[in-house]
Amino acid sequence: MTNPANGEVLARVPLSGAAEIEAAVAAASAALPDWRARSVGERTEFIYAIREKSDSASTNWPLRSHREGGKVLSDARAEVTRSIEVLEVACAAP
Repeated sequence: MTNPANGEVLARVPLSGAAEIEAAVAAASAALPDWRARSVGERTEFIYAIREKSDSASTNWPLRSHREGGKVLSDARAEVTRSIEVLEVACAAP
């Protein structure tokens, strides 16, 4: 991963192959029955916890998006804010 502004190497990240992708799909498939068995309240609590973690990390994410992806900082902040709003809607939906 490089900084698009100056080409600086920020990190080296291995590409996932077919085996890793198949393992991820298998893990998600195995988790689905447990998720379906949870009540609406439990699901909402889980999503709300993600929202809280997202909100507490919201100052770092735009900076990383700006540095690693070249996104304009104001756009990155707006994108993170919108993502948190989507989680809030998901919490309110049930």
